[in-house]
Amino acid sequence: HVVANADTIEVELYDGTKQKAKLIGTDPSTDLAVIKIDPTPTMKYALVGDSDKLKVGQWVIAIGSPRGFDWTVTAGIISAKHRTGIGALGPTGYEDFIQTDASINPGNSGGPLINMNGQVIGINSLIISASQGSEGMGFAIPSNMANDISKSLIQHGKVVRGYMGVNIQDITPEMAKNLKLKEQVKGAIVTDVVSGGPAEKAGVEQGDIIVQYNGNKVNDVTQLRNMVAATSPGDSAKVKVLRNHREIELAMTVGDLAKAQKMAKLQVGDELMGVAVQKVTPQIAKEMGMKEATGVIITSVAPGSVGEQVGLENGDIIYRVGNAEVNDPGEFNKLIAKAAKEGGALLLVRDVKSGNVGYITVPLK
Repeated sequence: HVVANADTIEVELYDGTKQKAKLIGTDPSTDLAVIKIDPTPTMKYALVGDSDKLKVGQWVIAIGSPRGFDWTVTAGIISAKHRTGIGALGPTGYEDFIQTDASINPGNSGGPLINMNGQVIGINSLIISASQGSEGMGFAIPSNMANDISKSLIQHGKVVRGYMGVNIQDITPEMAKNLKLKEQVKGAIVTDVVSGGPAEKAGVEQGDIIVQYNGNKVNDVTQLRNMVAATSPGDSAKVKVLRNHREIELAMTVGDLAKAQKMAKLQVGDELMGVAVQKVTPQIAKEMGMKEATGVIITSVAPGSVGEQVGLENGDIIYRVGNAEVNDPGEFNKLIAKAAKEGGALLLVRDVKSGNVGYITVPLK
């Protein structure tokens, strides 16, 4: 966000000299950008450390220019790793933050988080604060994620992300009990498999629980999503699933998220939400055990779309957008377009799996 909407970018070096920088590429989904300046004979470079080796409680320092005070150095510890669910990057963002209590204020963004060996292990990104000042809850992007994103931006001018072709959700204690799973089982349960996608070709089935990806344990949906996104399209990945209480290892060729999204958009009517709908006919209502044919039924959900991020699936039925009933695709698209001007939509939805009806909020831009 530091370089967003900038007409020119200027970098001031430690010796006071300034250079105009060239923007190589940006990735709003991780709040990262790559800029380029010309090297000088006396220029010194910071070493980059391995953020995966960080331990909670380890001392770190943050450097930045909070409120215009250049080269401000603050110290603290690693409070937590792999923080997700903050929501700062929107529903399609990729969050995997390092949390620190080193004082971070507006103006620290883009500055380094450094370990005691002088290595950059994070890029300061945001704070959570009611006062907009430091309250001991700062968040930095891990250096390993920054490395992966920067390499892609430098090579392609954009971030190329992997794609699996599944809808997944976290396993709740209630689900684990009903599925008779062991208490310690963690992973992401597959709720839908995209037809013709990498996962379907590899043999992944609805109801599978993905417990490992390329040898790494899967603890939740966010972790799996980040790992798949970091895999280069065309690479082979080993996916271990739990099916009927038996572990099965599958070989999958990872797809290209951007290409999958482009193909889906050709088929999806509403690009704001990334879902396509059709009118609920009497036949559909009968098949789904509904008393009457009302609402619109979701027929496809675009990979990586807002609709997918909030958990919408094929077969879900939308009865209302805000206070307005919706009974055909044209009405639905108009109501969503109107809601987008206000930043989001409140949908009354019937879940295809449980049959439960409830409201969900969908952020729209």
